[in-house]
Amino acid sequence: MKNHRLLITGLAAEAVVCIIAALLQAAPGSLFTSAVTFPFEQLGKGLRMLSLAGAAGNVGAWVIYCLIGLLPAAVLLWHVARKKYHPEDLLLAVLSLLLFVSLYLFINPAYFGNLMPMAGLSDGGKLMFGAAIYSLLLGYIILRALRSFSTMETDGRIVRLKWLINAIAAAFIFIICFVNLSESLEMIKKIHESNTGAGSEMLLLTTFFQWLSYAAVSLPYALDIAILLMCRTLLKALKKDRYGDDTVTAAGRLAKACKKVVIINVLTCIALNIAQLLLSTQLLNANYSIQIPLLSIALVLAVLLISEYFAGDNKLKKENDLFI
Repeated sequence: MKNHRLLITGLAAEAVVCIIAALLQAAPGSLFTSAVTFPFEQLGKGLRMLSLAGAAGNVGAWVIYCLIGLLPAAVLLWHVARKKYHPEDLLLAVLSLLLFVSLYLFINPAYFGNLMPMAGLSDGGKLMFGAAIYSLLLGYIILRALRSFSTMETDGRIVRLKWLINAIAAAFIFIICFVNLSESLEMIKKIHESNTGAGSEMLLLTTFFQWLSYAAVSLPYALDIAILLMCRTLLKALKKDRYGDDTVTAAGRLAKACKKVVIINVLTCIALNIAQLLLSTQLLNANYSIQIPLLSIALVLAVLLISEYFAGDNKLKKENDLFI
């Protein structure tokens, strides 16, 4: 229970930080270009300011630059020294090289256009390099976690699954409170800037529907977080007794919750599209795309199958015990 509260507190704190970051990004002259450029863009500007502060500052900037770039390589050497090296660890060397190049460009953003003409303005180059860094880092983490998970005993897998659930929940908070919120704020800003002559009522109604769209897009992730927290309860019961009544109860509750989540997700998307259609003549902007959250539904259905499997497993064990 204590760990459960600690996780919820951590997620709430992350939500506050992400909301503040999204608001800062929407402000004029923001240091934030995009989610994928954080924190590299801010590091680049900070190191540039430090480098221009004088000789000592320039030396300090170079030291920090080298330390950040060498960090993945240091982790690789640590794995080699412990004789726990695996082929996927080579990605750490690639990540170090990419960090050196990317940070140098973030420190000197004017070079983005010279190095990558296809990126156009420097913002395009920032997005490309930021996305490359995160894709490489996440890819390494996933491959390393997969290898670690396959060699563990059941108790160890349950612990790792809890950490995985925590990470996914944190990622969903980031999507809700930073990615989706930033996109909504940017869209509302563009609507207001391009419709200065529109009536205040239409502008107000359009803004209201943009916030409804934000809620509809974010709702599946919020419900998924609730499902993930229930998964932690199931994992706790599994660790205690795989065939115990607590496991069956937790699995049953999880299965019911998953079914409700799928229904809510689908009905929310349908309701928003119909509402936009009925008020289309009063809206300055609307999104009529099919926003069925397939990824969210896939996650919920996977959890549903797992929970029903454990419930059936318990029933089968009890029948076997009676037969014996």
